[in-house]
Amino acid sequence: MADNDGDAPKKRSLLKIILIVILVLVLLGSVAGGIMYAMGIFTEATDAEQAIAAMEAGSSNQEQSTEKAEQEYDAGRKPVYFEIKPELLSNVYNSQKVIQIRVALMFNDNDAGEVAEVIKEHNFPIRNALLKVLAEQREEMISRMRFREDLAFELKKEINDILEASIGSREIKELYFAELIVQ
Repeated sequence: MADNDGDAPKKRSLLKIILIVILVLVLLGSVAGGIMYAMGIFTEATDAEQAIAAMEAGSSNQEQSTEKAEQEYDAGRKPVYFEIKPELLSNVYNSQKVIQIRVALMFNDNDAGEVAEVIKEHNFPIRNALLKVLAEQREEMISRMRFREDLAFELKKEINDILEASIGSREIKELYFAELIVQ
């Protein structure tokens, strides 16, 4: 009989440990589920479907705009490459680093070179706008995979904004980096 009395407390303590472990697991699962729900993990499927629909709509619009641009192309205009000189040098925002770039622009120009003359004429506002964009770059932005593409897009937009204000059209088709150094 003495053996039976000793087994009962051991069984009860073992049951208590198992019950506590189960409760802790249920509690951790509930917390993890709540966090995932708050982060939106369970609603991502609808967001993905919306993103796919938006991309499909965007690709058909892009095809239409490409066709329209090809139809409007003026045969008297040829692609011209123009380098902005001298290179641009700016501090990286809130950092000891410096960014140095040399850029070349591609645009369609006529035989008279009217667009190239406008770009030369507006050299100072263009350089100022480009330096402003460079000064806004942060170290964490520089380390991104698409930094070059994003920077080229921003710079091209700034130049086109200046050209649109002065001649009423956005002539710059591409912006290329002849040099891009971050030190």
